[in-house]
Amino acid sequence: EVYFAADAILRRTRSDKWFMSLVGTNFVKVGQTFNDLIRQHLQKTYAQMVAFDIAHTTFSTRWFEQLFVTSVPYPVFLRVLDAFLNEGTKILYRIGLALLKFHEKALWTCQDAGDWGETLNLLASNVTSVDSFMKVAFSFPLRRHKLAAIAEKIPVSDTEIRPMNVFYLPKLEKPSAIIPEEMFEDIWNWLPKRHRIRDPKL
Repeated sequence: EVYFAADAILRRTRSDKWFMSLVGTNFVKVGQTFNDLIRQHLQKTYAQMVAFDIAHTTFSTRWFEQLFVTSVPYPVFLRVLDAFLNEGTKILYRIGLALLKFHEKALWTCQDAGDWGETLNLLASNVTSVDSFMKVAFSFPLRRHKLAAIAEKIPVSDTEIRPMNVFYLPKLEKPSAIIPEEMFEDIWNWLPKRHRIRDPKL
């Protein structure tokens, strides 16, 4: 029942374009849209990033590619995944903004870019109050049509488009009676690279 519920959610949200491919031009636009949201909603933090010459890609690329799985505690990740299935790509912006908002006072005390990055990574991996954190995430008034309008205005040059990652794909010992083989590729891509060194045995 869980599988069929998840399948129904994914089919519906795919048709409604709730999910955006995180490769090529789309990935550049996701990142630039996130940068613009930081500027709009977290002005002091954005000014600090500019002063320290910190590009959003130094942290957002890892966050978005891995769905925060290596950046936040497991209970937080489970809530992120739950919201991602329901909300699509928009939750990436919410969680990213929440990590910056939740720890902004500590970040404001940093003296340089290195200290800032280390502080963000440390605090993100030690979020303890999941409910409070998610409340902050959903406090940002993000509307899908406004996000689309921001992305539409972003010019993207060929030099900005990073190549698609080449993944070592799993080889199944026997077909699954529940999940089609192509879905395993999506699941495999979510795994951190350090966990992809051997074929999964089901």
